[in-house]
Amino acid sequence: MYKKYSILVVLITFTKLIFIVNVFSQNIIVYNSSNSGLPDDGVTCVTPDKNGAIWIGTQDSGIVKFYNNQWTRYDSANSGLPGNKIRDIVFDRNGIMWVTISGKGLGRYDGQNWLLYNQNNSPLKTVTCIAVDSNDTKWVVTSGWLAKFDNTNWTLFDTANGGFYSGSLQMNFEGDTLWIAAGLKGLARYYNGSLNYYNMQNSGMPDNVAIAIYIDKSRNKWVGTYFGGAAKFNSAQNVWTAFDLADSLGLTGDNMVNGVIADDSNAYFRYRTTLYRYSSNGFEIIPVGSPTAFEFDKYNNLLIGNLHGIAIYNPNGIVSVTHDEEIIPAIYSIIENYPNPFNNETKIRISLSKYSDITLKIYDIKGRLVSMLANGKYNKGIHEFKFNGSKLSSGVYFAVLKTENEIKSHRIVLLK
Repeated sequence: MYKKYSILVVLITFTKLIFIVNVFSQNIIVYNSSNSGLPDDGVTCVTPDKNGAIWIGTQDSGIVKFYNNQWTRYDSANSGLPGNKIRDIVFDRNGIMWVTISGKGLGRYDGQNWLLYNQNNSPLKTVTCIAVDSNDTKWVVTSGWLAKFDNTNWTLFDTANGGFYSGSLQMNFEGDTLWIAAGLKGLARYYNGSLNYYNMQNSGMPDNVAIAIYIDKSRNKWVGTYFGGAAKFNSAQNVWTAFDLADSLGLTGDNMVNGVIADDSNAYFRYRTTLYRYSSNGFEIIPVGSPTAFEFDKYNNLLIGNLHGIAIYNPNGIVSVTHDEEIIPAIYSIIENYPNPFNNETKIRISLSKYSDITLKIYDIKGRLVSMLANGKYNKGIHEFKFNGSKLSSGVYFAVLKTENEIKSHRIVLLK
């Protein structure tokens, strides 16, 4: 029998309200086409390389490399990139970059030349995603097939000879074991020719439709599902932990988690179009708009691609590196309020390190805007704003300060 645990987050409850706790001040830097060398705000994927450079795929403008505050663009006009609609970027064991390109196939870049694999020189057609195993073999989902490439030969697995599902969405490797979010067939495990599926009937999966998979450093498998929230699977101990986000957050509607990533202290869930961080203190919203992709860099900053650019986030303060030597926490602004908790009215104070164009907004627990306190240019220094919650219900709200380069949020509690 598989063990299943359900986690409900109940921190401070008044009249059955669920409160979200934010222990650390958020620290987010946002880059977009107006404040950086990013040519397209529609970011589709973000991948760090072993040297600390960040490679960013865009909807229509190719690839951008961000390293040491320098932005380098690769597109079909200025390089051999076969197409500008990028879906995924991975690096193999030799540092060679592999890129899935919408309508084109699979691109390979060795730092000098591009090579395209498509139906003219391989079995590949439409390429959905790619993963690399410990032997440097590439695994690709393509037009209803799973393809394996050992850098010389291609091998295809289909429903008839491999049992793989054509709707597979994401893949990840644990050593030589391939884990697949296999859509309607659940979570798939493939090792040494053996294929197994995990679903609600034979495991602690909270739903039969798996749409996201991530394996953390402790080899836990994090699965996002279409209807059942998310789950963490410790395969070594055969223990499942379920995360019912809709129930825990007090939300109504579907329970789709279409993205998940985790480190030793935090898990991040993309629930519908909102990113939530889960820690020992509960859930909190990461205010980055509609996230499309995320990955950790080597300093444990979370890189978040979204429809408005790219955000870099760390709950303990962003760590940036100059010339791979000097480690600098990025702190540009401070936000706080008093009293907190408050009854009807509180004062929100911000401190700006430089002249800035800012917005200061208040959101409820469901991410809905309830008040705009500031929208304009403010001088360096301390500024104070009054927030009146007399017409609002008791509960947790978030004050979100956005500058040209950064977003910070602060939890405020209204008690009546």
